[in-house]
Amino acid sequence: MSIKRLRSTRFRVVGLLGLVLALNVGLTLAGLRWLVFPAFERLERNDAVQQLERIEHAIQSEQAHLAEFCRDWAYWDDTYNFVAAPDPDFIRLNLTEDATANTPTDLIALFDPTGQPVFVGIYRGLSERKAATRALLGANGALFRHAVAPLLGNAADGRSASSVLIEFDGAPIIAVAYPLLRSDRSGPAAGVFLMAKRLGDEDLAALQDQTLVPFTLSRADGRARAAAQADTRFQTRSGTAGWVHAISRQQLSLRLRLATADGDGFDIATGYPRRMTQEGFAALSYALVLSTLTFAALVGLIYFRLLAPTFLRPLSAMTASLRRSEGEHNLSAQLPVQGAPELQEVAIAFNTLLRQAEADREEISLLSLTDELTRLPNRRRFEQVLSHEWLAARRQNRSLAVLLCDVDHFKNYNDHYGHPTGDDCLRRIAQAIERSMMRRTDFTARYGGEEFVLILPDTDAHGALTSAERILAAVSSLALPHARSPVAAHVTVSIGVYAATPEAVRKPSEWVALADAALYRAKAGGRNRVELASAGSGVGPV
Repeated sequence: MSIKRLRSTRFRVVGLLGLVLALNVGLTLAGLRWLVFPAFERLERNDAVQQLERIEHAIQSEQAHLAEFCRDWAYWDDTYNFVAAPDPDFIRLNLTEDATANTPTDLIALFDPTGQPVFVGIYRGLSERKAATRALLGANGALFRHAVAPLLGNAADGRSASSVLIEFDGAPIIAVAYPLLRSDRSGPAAGVFLMAKRLGDEDLAALQDQTLVPFTLSRADGRARAAAQADTRFQTRSGTAGWVHAISRQQLSLRLRLATADGDGFDIATGYPRRMTQEGFAALSYALVLSTLTFAALVGLIYFRLLAPTFLRPLSAMTASLRRSEGEHNLSAQLPVQGAPELQEVAIAFNTLLRQAEADREEISLLSLTDELTRLPNRRRFEQVLSHEWLAARRQNRSLAVLLCDVDHFKNYNDHYGHPTGDDCLRRIAQAIERSMMRRTDFTARYGGEEFVLILPDTDAHGALTSAERILAAVSSLALPHARSPVAAHVTVSIGVYAATPEAVRKPSEWVALADAALYRAKAGGRNRVELASAGSGVGPV
């Protein structure tokens, strides 16, 4: 073979390898552009939308919290009688600004059956806007039309309620109204009880601390909504409309529309840093460069025997894994670490990103401090409060009490009546326990299963026992039937109590251990009773 012919063959081989190299690079880039990166972006968008859903849920929780207070006031004999015969003492004891200091409301209004206001109390966040606030309660006012008017008349009963969001002076007001009924929820309705709260700057700052998501709240722009492209829209799991778009390669902008009873509503706006796509792009670009250099340094034999199984099939597996992760909304899914070292680096880098995203989501989930079933604080929140109160009691050398309550023979109750009824039983017991507490500093939480725990600051053994007996009476007064209980015909609880100054116990967890020991003694002693424990002498009966 002549040198010229050999050189020509070499040129053809080099040219063919160059063409194959260019084709491979093009296919890899196309796969990244049309398969991998869109999956990255969808995962990123889904995680960003979940941030907005946490804000939406926090606002809904505020409204639910307000509804609980409103319902308790509306279904009360004293309130019912007040509408028929207004009593200044009732206002002095219950409806002054000081008397409502522990109530999450800025406005309380009572209406008779004809819609005439019997009492209007304007507090705190609305106190500087009293005239404008009263206008909201007039016949043409937004609060009257959307919250009060639908409940007027004898048709309203214990299942009736209205909950609205309105715009007032540039800020949202959440309002809840219930028909005025007797404590046993019998009628006819004596009118309507309304509570409202303005979500001011401090409230929004508290929501940001709760959700760990910085956001802004502003009046909705109807023109911006009409101009939004279809591919930027989304809906939360509760059906609320929102929009998302990329303002740069580093940042997503999201907006969620909160509808009001009148007007365009409010927009919740937040940003989302695009770390996932940025780091994924950098990792994949690095891998592409390495794979191209490696391929260029080798010959056709390496291409046909190694490139396909080393790069193409692993890339396909990565894409399939990303698609499955996207379809299942599962950030814990991992890309297969296989193929060439470069793609393994990509998979490892992206898996690290996924693990970090999952860890962040789990951390945020763990920061939720409310028990979903009973709406009481959960055990994590109890441990935080106990540690805080223990330190405060130690600094001030004052007594601290812990009460541990357990529903007697609750497994038998669940087996006999079913878990849905058991869940309702726990909710009603939680409400009864909360109602039996006399001070706003007293803290109630669900400890786990059928156990509840209370922290009573500045409370000695006598005061703790009095509170425990009040809880026993409150639960018994519910008269919840319990056909499988050997203790009583209705649901009962057993309570273990420990009260002392911090010098008697070295650390907060011992408080719970001593209360638990007393609870065990209460169960062993026949249940439906209270037992008191002490650090020095062990457990003793009441």
